[in-house]
Amino acid sequence: MPTISTMLKPYSAVIQQALTKIAPHFVNLEINKRMFQDHNRLNRVKQDLFNPKAPLSPAEVVRYLTEEKLIGGLISSFDDIKANIDHHLYSNKYSVALNSEIHKKLYKQEEEFDIWDGTYFVKRTFPTYKIGDVITPKIVGERIVVGDCGNSSISYGDAIKIWTEYGEKFTHPSIKQLLDFLCQERGVYILRKHHDQLIINTRIKLVWKPIRNKKDKYTFLNHEDKRVPVVQSFVDKCSIRYPYCRTGHSTQGTTIPNRYVIHMYESQQLCSKNWFWTCLTRAQNLKNIYFRILPKLKTTEAQYKANAEHKLQHYVQTDQAKGRTGETYDAGKMSEMLMFHHHKRCGGVLNRPCDNMLSVECGLNESMSFDRVNNNLGHGIGNLRVVCLHCNRRAKDSAI
Repeated sequence: MPTISTMLKPYSAVIQQALTKIAPHFVNLEINKRMFQDHNRLNRVKQDLFNPKAPLSPAEVVRYLTEEKLIGGLISSFDDIKANIDHHLYSNKYSVALNSEIHKKLYKQEEEFDIWDGTYFVKRTFPTYKIGDVITPKIVGERIVVGDCGNSSISYGDAIKIWTEYGEKFTHPSIKQLLDFLCQERGVYILRKHHDQLIINTRIKLVWKPIRNKKDKYTFLNHEDKRVPVVQSFVDKCSIRYPYCRTGHSTQGTTIPNRYVIHMYESQQLCSKNWFWTCLTRAQNLKNIYFRILPKLKTTEAQYKANAEHKLQHYVQTDQAKGRTGETYDAGKMSEMLMFHHHKRCGGVLNRPCDNMLSVECGLNESMSFDRVNNNLGHGIGNLRVVCLHCNRRAKDSAI
């Protein structure tokens, strides 16, 4: 029986022409050229994960994949990550936190996105520099010179030795290719939202500082290397992230041919099966996958209380604007409700089940929110139930 790829082969040229017309700026998807022996292994994983009677958790799947040596292995910390791993897949929560920490610690920035021309961070260890160092390299002849005074450099020959050690295929790279191989240029981001000529989940580049008399203006290069002005209101930590802070879901439709690390939580409440499956199936070869198990996040009682008080402040204002009076509010009990439901499955609304695991994080589909049982009444403590933000919005849309 002919395979799908064999059946599609005569039409591939027509398909490419159609894709170019329909979506000229999007990357064309190709059939994942997965290792043949991995098909049966992934079928087994899929059955174990989504078995309606006795499903396994992602952590249990990782355990037998590791024990049977079907994947690259486990790593316990960033220090154990092999230098030739370029791809890292994170959950949404971890990705946002990591992106923020990089801005604060590595570049001494928080909300302001900025760049110095020609600044790179090291992604391959080479003489006198380690991964993560921020440097300013220049190409001088056949040498990569680092530092304003040129006090350190690496020759073409030395760079070739490192290139060869990592098994790169091209035998005669240019000095520019070697620089790109050793270092990652700053100011390269993955877009998280649509904006003008910028396309979601594509790599974009911030190319210069804001102009003095137009301090809210930033300039990006889009997928066609054309300059696109962006205002500061768009440039926030939710709109763009460094490419090494990429989420698992943002890789859907792509194939990763090289080694990559999946950073996941052991707790099933913090690692959804759909996210885990998406990350696992990006590889051409399961042996290219490494897992880093993250410790469970702890939420303090003060955080639950602050979350409840913030929500209640908004609810009281809403009730007053709608003329709802006589309500009994209780931030303390709301805090207890959040604490009780955190990491539990959402009960759903409108007789529709929901698989979201409730989270204290803000702005996510899984975020805990308070839904009114009786929409004719206000946000009194006796009229509230905890559901995920997605279900709360669904109930609101249905009422409209």
